[in-house]
Amino acid sequence: MADAGADPEQPFTTDVFAPIARRYGFLDALTPVLRFTLNFAANATGFEKSYPEARKELGALRRTINKLDRQINILEPETLFLVERASACQKLMPNVDILQSGDFESIPEAALASFKTIAQTNCEGLALIEELSELSAKLDCYLETAERVARGQGGRPANEDLELLLLAAYQAYVNGTGAPFTLDWHTDDAPLSNAARFCVDVVSVAFPDVSFAQVRTVSRRVREKSIPVSNMQNAATFLASFNKRDR
Repeated sequence: MADAGADPEQPFTTDVFAPIARRYGFLDALTPVLRFTLNFAANATGFEKSYPEARKELGALRRTINKLDRQINILEPETLFLVERASACQKLMPNVDILQSGDFESIPEAALASFKTIAQTNCEGLALIEELSELSAKLDCYLETAERVARGQGGRPANEDLELLLLAAYQAYVNGTGAPFTLDWHTDDAPLSNAARFCVDVVSVAFPDVSFAQVRTVSRRVREKSIPVSNMQNAATFLASFNKRDR
């Protein structure tokens, strides 16, 4: 089965999907999300390959982030104090000659008040360290997920790619038409009902080499395990149903 790539606009481009949507009377408001859903499924194989170089780089980046986080956590109080006041020092730097000379009498009272305010309120350095610590933890979480995806799931049966697409086709059909997913076929495996025809139309775009018999077999399995998701823009619910398949 050919790899459909990982382009969110392919293979169901607007021009390709528009006649399909009209043929089955899909609601215009749902057409964009239905097209996205089918493209996501058609491209799912592209997210489960093994990417050894990406895995290596992600691992190195995670180790660097973790090292930085450890260093932040062991900073001495004196270091934190200096970092905390660093932004104030930067703002006072233009007047460092006056401050070092101790000739405070030559400094207007308003300027002294300004110096005091700067020293007391400009503590961005420590806040940035705390923010960096939080961001590094979040980034590490994202990179861990990316690293796990990069490992891939080698050896997945070809029919599982087809099942992913037909799981999306099921949701697209029941939501786009409001009709039940009724599957009727001729004795030669040609599609008879609208839902069956839709399955064939969708598969012919993403996987043109798949036979009617394969579509018939897998679509029946999809119908047995799928549940309609009434709000296709509820991503969490949709993905939970979308991933409801044997591993």
